[in-house]
Amino acid sequence: MTTPSDPETPLPGKDASADEIVNDIERTRERLGETVDALSERLDFKARAHHKIHDAKQRVVHQAHAAGDRGSHVAAEVKDAATDDEGKPKSSVRVGMAAVAVGIVVAIVVAWRRR
Repeated sequence: MTTPSDPETPLPGKDASADEIVNDIERTRERLGETVDALSERLDFKARAHHKIHDAKQRVVHQAHAAGDRGSHVAAEVKDAATDDEGKPKSSVRVGMAAVAVGIVVAIVVAWRRR
């Protein structure tokens, strides 16, 4: 017989009563059942794969929420930097937006002429 994993549970001695032996057998059966369950879980590859997929999904969802929060924060900072106290675009932003618009128009004209 192997030694129990719980050091406070001694093996029944040679002069043990029938009740002590029965209790030891019950504890051994419980530990054996737990061991079999643990081995079954390790050998259930389908369930393990489902757990890993679930964990990966949870990580992706968490990262997506974190990225969304960061994006909202950055957008608010950009808006604050680009507008004055009244919420109107600053003059430097207007110049930048006009330059972007001109660049888009030039790109469209160049692409149209190439066809």
